[in-house]
Amino acid sequence: MRATRLRQVLGTLCVVLLSAGSIGRASAGAPLRAVEDTKGLFTISVPPDWTVGSSPFSEGFLGGLRKGKLAEYMLSAMAVNGPDDTGRTPFLALAALDLPAPVSPEAFGRRAAPNLPNGFTLTQEGQAKIAGRQAYFMYFTADFGSGSPSFYGVLAFFTVGKTGFAVGGATINDPEHIQKDFTAISQILETFRPSPKLGGPPSRPMKAAVSGD
Repeated sequence: MRATRLRQVLGTLCVVLLSAGSIGRASAGAPLRAVEDTKGLFTISVPPDWTVGSSPFSEGFLGGLRKGKLAEYMLSAMAVNGPDDTGRTPFLALAALDLPAPVSPEAFGRRAAPNLPNGFTLTQEGQAKIAGRQAYFMYFTADFGSGSPSFYGVLAFFTVGKTGFAVGGATINDPEHIQKDFTAISQILETFRPSPKLGGPPSRPMKAAVSGD
């Protein structure tokens, strides 16, 4: 039962992280500045023209996350957005989740993958060291139809004890955007740092209402 609930929770998290948004071009190469989530659970560093939670996508993501089924189990969330020069911005969306039990980054990612929403196609996945930590990554394309552009992105999964981190970054799926935006997305992803204060009190058990049972 615990494994089933964890799988359902991770799948819901992926849907929230990835199933939305108009996104576009970023700049890269400028000196980075550190930003921290409001709970102090993680930091990343972004170019000076990137912003925290200011784009329509970011606001939709954060609002949906806080009001959805996982609201009471989400420890923290944050999104950062590239410069809005075309009405679309590239993004990274980060979430920390209070897991029922410790799992590896690979288990975290593999249990989430079958629950990705329609329109997502995984193109590559595997283990890697990202930001100096063991991680599980997934490259994907996403096409939601109805005039929406196709997206290209990456998911990275990290775990620290019973805390799971899912980081999703994406841009428009064309050679120009991928070449330019993924320089910044990859650079930012490499700066991800979980707080050293993690590993405190045990996580509370998940309730059936949260898992959707």
